[in-house]
Amino acid sequence: SYANPVWDETNNRLGGIYGAVQDIDEQKNIQDSLRQRESILDAVAASAEKLFNSPNWRDELDSVLYLLGKSINASHAYFFENHIKDDGRIYTTMISEWTAPGLTSDLGSPKYTEVFVSEDDLQSWYINMNSGLPYIGDKKRLDETDYNYLVERKILALLDVPIHIDDQWWGSLGFDDMSIAREWTAAEVDALIVAGNVLSAAIKRQIDETALQEELNQRKLLIAELEHRNAVSETLRESAAIVVATLEQSE
Repeated sequence: SYANPVWDETNNRLGGIYGAVQDIDEQKNIQDSLRQRESILDAVAASAEKLFNSPNWRDELDSVLYLLGKSINASHAYFFENHIKDDGRIYTTMISEWTAPGLTSDLGSPKYTEVFVSEDDLQSWYINMNSGLPYIGDKKRLDETDYNYLVERKILALLDVPIHIDDQWWGSLGFDDMSIAREWTAAEVDALIVAGNVLSAAIKRQIDETALQEELNQRKLLIAELEHRNAVSETLRESAAIVVATLEQSE
């Protein structure tokens, strides 16, 4: 803002003021959004480095959730791993969680262990996650029924990213806010989709490496068995040759 005085020379006093005010809220919001996006992407980059430099992605999961959850000021950051039981239905279990200071962790809670994934509970969530799409749960984007479903569980905003491995829904990376009914920004959603893709790639790499190592171990066992059989066969041939030679000498 700025202002300039208008002096009344006749009466030797201030006659008025002219000036202007510029609203820069939008500009500041854009700058804040860019800073937040940069902060989240830094957390994603650090997470990627941890995951791809570790022989086991599970060992880095706690620190990854800490980096991501803190970067977006979430209440919780968590990871659920899916598995299919003998009945053919999908069950999921929280295997890691970061919790903001002052909040209670749900890790190990029965309500988040061996949970049957039912499309009837929150159908929009189930459809998105099973289809490989992020679930953006806030008051702006959800209808009243779905939003009330979250509020009944003391969740004011929810953002979940599915983890898909070889076209199969393998697990879920998620964040919630239990203190503010926030609207997830495009920067948060885009950056966390990238985080989900990084985690998917790390899991896929380890699965492939494990499968390759198992194949190599099987080949080693097969080669060792063939070598043993060849050695036994050679021993039998040598023994047979000795017997034949002995018989010939006897004749």
